[in-house]
Order: sequence, then C-alpha cells, then structure tokens
Amino acid sequence: MNQQKNRRKQRIKLTFTYAVMTLAVLALAVVCLMLVQGYRLDFDRGTVRQGGMMQFDSRPDGAIIQIDAATLANRTATRIVATAGQHTVTVSKDGFVPWQKQVNVKAGSILWLNYVKLVPTSIEAKDAMELASLDSAAAAPDKSRFAVIQNKQQPAVDFLKVDNDRIEHKQRVLPADSYTADGANHSFAIESWSKDSKRVLISHSFDDSKEYLIVDLDGKAQNITRDIGVQISKLAFDKSDSQNVYVLTADSDVRRIRLSDKTLSGPLISDASDFYVSRNGWISYTTKPNNSGERTIGYLSKGASKPRALQTFKDMAGRSLNLAIEENYYDNFALITHGKMVAVKKVKLPASDSTDELQQELLATLPLA
Repeated sequence: MNQQKNRRKQRIKLTFTYAVMTLAVLALAVVCLMLVQGYRLDFDRGTVRQGGMMQFDSRPDGAIIQIDAATLANRTATRIVATAGQHTVTVSKDGFVPWQKQVNVKAGSILWLNYVKLVPTSIEAKDAMELASLDSAAAAPDKSRFAVIQNKQQPAVDFLKVDNDRIEHKQRVLPADSYTADGANHSFAIESWSKDSKRVLISHSFDDSKEYLIVDLDGKAQNITRDIGVQISKLAFDKSDSQNVYVLTADSDVRRIRLSDKTLSGPLISDASDFYVSRNGWISYTTKPNNSGERTIGYLSKGASKPRALQTFKDMAGRSLNLAIEENYYDNFALITHGKMVAVKKVKLPASDSTDELQQELLATLPLA
C-alpha cells in the first residue's frame, strides 16, 4: 500500500517537474526571441518596448560613441539596441574631428553606421617624391600604387608603390613592337587599373587613330586592338574579373575579351553608344538614337544571355544620355544624365535575361550646371 502511494507521488512529482521544465524552456525561448527582435524593459515607463539595433564601426576604430547625451561603454566596432525614434549620434576620437549624424531608428530593424571615417584635426603634408612632369596618373584599386605617365609623347609608364613610408619607383618602357610607331603626334595616357591592381590600361593616340594596350607591372604589354583586329571606340576592365575587358566596337557592339586566350565574344549589346561596368561586373549601356529619335538605357547582368531595357527617352537626337549603375551597401542605384538633367534612382534589378519585375524609385532630379 505504501509502495503504491510512493509510486503515485513520484509520478506526480516527475510530471510536475517536466511541466515546469517545459514551461521554463518555452518562456526562455520567448524571452530570447523578444531580445533578438529588440524588445527591452523600459524601467522609466514600466513597459516593454521594441527598439532597433545600431551597428557601429569607424576608421580608425576605437572611437567613442555618444547617442544623444549617453556615452556607450564600448568603443567602435560595437553594437547596441536603442529605442525607436530620432537620435543624435556622435563618434569622436582624440586627434580627429568629431563625426555627427541625425538618425531614425526603426523598431525591429538594423541601422548600419559602419562607414564612419574620421578626419585628423591637423593634416601635415610632405613631399614624398618629385616628378619632372605629369601628364596622366591613376591610383590602383587596392591603393598600393600609382601609375604615372610623365611625358605623354614617350612610351613609358612609372609605377610608384606608396603603401610604405618609402616610395618604390620603377619605370617601364613599352616594348617597341607593342604599339604602332608609324605616324606622328603620338600620345600615351593611362585609362584605368585592373581589379587585381596588377595591370593598367593605356590608350595610344597617333594621327587620327587610337589603340589600347594592357601593361603589367613588369612592363609586358599586350596590344588589344591588334590582337582582336576590331576597331575599338571604348575599352574598360571588368571590375569583377581582371581577365576580362569589355569593348565598344566601331559597329556599336559591346563585346567581351578574355585576356588569357585573346578570345572575342559575340555582340553582348547592339546599337550602343556608351557603356559602364560596375563593381559587380554588370554593364550599364545607352543606345544610339533610332529613326524616331528615341534612345534607351538598360543593363546586362553578369552571365546573362541578353540585356534588358530600363527606360526609353523620346526626342533625344543630338542630346546627351548616360547611365551608370552601382551597388552601395546591398542597394543598387542608377545615375541617369539626360540632356541638362540628372536623375538618381534606387533600383531593384533582377537578372537581365529574366522576366521578373523591375523596381525603380526616383530619389532626386537635379539640373546640370
């Protein structure tokens, strides 16, 4: 009899224990979920309120963060959950000008303030190197070097390594067989760098002609115009792949050249008057006026089989039209110049060969000076 009572008590005790444990786990999960979504206790009002997360970072790091009148204990890089609404954020560090911005924190969302760049209060400039002259120059994408042409009439390029206290200077004379030596009025100019910061694009103008050369850090040159045997109106590196360059031919076609095997693709875009390559390798383009004076802007996504029109403008014969699309913090923006106006749009672009809907939001329209 006593044994049955003990077993019954033990079952009740176990059932109660398991029930409490289950409820505790559920309650803890709910609390953790609410914390992740930004809910916090407001002791002043005695309520639970949802805030938003703020992510901070700065260059240089280790800066003090002040939100309204409160100073955070941690320094950059850090994060905090703040109450929803308007706040004044100040980022400061000894020896630098304070950075300040008015922000709107939305409940349940993340506000990224990881782009703060602090400027020194006093900037001391020193002459690191003197050049006899300077006709063209370009900085490498990784900021480690400059490519310089001192005299545009001479087939030589200078590479200046500037990522150390001491500047390393190397001059590379272009091989005589890498460019056309015939004619007169020769002019060399640096156009751009490859993504890997190992090669530069140089244009060579002579008489009424122009050719393009790819020159590496050792001075080895590849004459793109001669290799593909096509007249080129414009050439640009693929900013996502250093082995690719895009060209606008005299036939108004945009094509891709693979540098490693010197192969030329078929027309990717036709009837183009200009193009722009973004950092992710997408191409923005503008067409020539048709018989009705209409011009179209559009894009070709990386790896897509065909381009897609973004907008068509009427009465554009003899008027300027350009498009550039770039990504900034996971959002795409389009800069459109048409005539004497500039439009900035926030766009959501699917692959250019898909039928998914385009989304465009006009942010600003400005007149050109």
